[in-house]
Amino acid sequence: MSEPGLILSPGPPGSWDEAVISCPVVLREKQGYRLWYYGREPDFPGGGIEGGGDGIPMGRTGVAVSADGLHFERVRGPGQRGSVLDPSTHPGRFDEWQVGGTDVVRHAGAYWLYYMGAWRGEGPLGGQLRKGFPLRIGLARSADGLHFERVEGDAGAGAILVNGMPEEWDAWFVGWPRVLPLPTGGWRMYYHGAGPGHPRACGIAESADGVHWEKRGVVFGPSNDPAAFDGLVISTRHVIPWQGGYLMAYEAQPLGQPPVYRIGIAISPDGLRWERLPGPGTLGCSLDVGPPGAWDSLAVGTPYLVPEEGGALRLYYVGFGPRPTPRGVGGSIGLAVCTGRDLTRWEKVLLTTETRSTPARGT
Repeated sequence: MSEPGLILSPGPPGSWDEAVISCPVVLREKQGYRLWYYGREPDFPGGGIEGGGDGIPMGRTGVAVSADGLHFERVRGPGQRGSVLDPSTHPGRFDEWQVGGTDVVRHAGAYWLYYMGAWRGEGPLGGQLRKGFPLRIGLARSADGLHFERVEGDAGAGAILVNGMPEEWDAWFVGWPRVLPLPTGGWRMYYHGAGPGHPRACGIAESADGVHWEKRGVVFGPSNDPAAFDGLVISTRHVIPWQGGYLMAYEAQPLGQPPVYRIGIAISPDGLRWERLPGPGTLGCSLDVGPPGAWDSLAVGTPYLVPEEGGALRLYYVGFGPRPTPRGVGGSIGLAVCTGRDLTRWEKVLLTTETRSTPARGT
C-alpha cells in the first residue's frame, strides 16, 4: 500500500543502499529526472555508530532515474555494490571513511558532484570526540553522472572547503553543500556548520570557478522566536532562483521541544537577506512530519526544490519513521508538491503503483 509522500525506500538485499537512504538531489533532464542520494548497506565498513558518525546515514552515493520524477529505478554504478561514489582508498584523505553526495550541478558538459566526507580519525563535536569529525566538503566530476573522478582540493586533505578555527562558528564541521552558479558570474555555496558556543546555522562561501572557495560567514540562523519550529538549529537547505529573487527550503529543529526535524520556507531578494514564511504546520513549519506510525512520522529533512513547468514546485525530502526494517534504520525518500501561490502549503504525493524497491538496472 502506498503512503503519502513515499517514493523510494532502501534498496534490495545486496545493494549499496540496503540499510538506509537520504538526501535526494534531483535534476530534470531531457529524458526525465535523475536522482543522486547517499546511504549505506548494513555491513558498511565505515558504519561505526548507528547511522555512521553523528547519526548521519551516509556511506556511499548512488543514482536512480525516472521518466516522471515519481517512479524511480536504480541505476547500477561502477562502485561497490552499484554505487557511483565510495570512500577514498587513499589513507589520510578527508573522505576515507564515508561520503555523501549533496548536490549536482551541470557545468561545462559535465556533472559536478559536491559531497561531504568523513575521515577515520576523531574530532570535537558538542564537547565530545566523535569519529569522522570534522566533516569536510569535496568535489567529483563525471561526463555521464555515473563514473566520477575526484577533484583534488587544496583546502586540506583533498577537500575544497574545511572547518573553521576552534573558536569559529563552523569549527566542528562543514557539511551538506548546495551550490548555485550566479547569473552575474561566479558561484555560491550554501552549507551549514557548528562550533563551540554557536548553534548550527547556514553560511555561504563564494568562488570564481566552483573549485576554490572563500567563506563569507553566516547568512541564516535559528529563529528569534523560541516557540518556532526552527528555534534551535538550522541544518540542510536548498536555494533556487525564484521570481527575481531566491527561494529556500530548509530543515530545522525547535527549542525546548522534542528534537523533531521539520521543513520551512524562506525568501530573499539577493540570496543573503532572508525572510521566513510561517507555515500551517506544527510550530510554523511548512512540511510537517507524518501522523504517528507513518514512514516519515519522526523527521523530515534534506529538502531539494525542483521547479516545474507552469510554476509548480516539487520538494524532495528524506523521512524517518518508527518502524525499523530487517536491513537497517530505513530512512526513505519522499516528495511533496506546491501548485498554488502560497509557498508554505505543500501536499505529499500518493503513488498509485508500488515501484519503490525496483531492482537496479545496469549502465
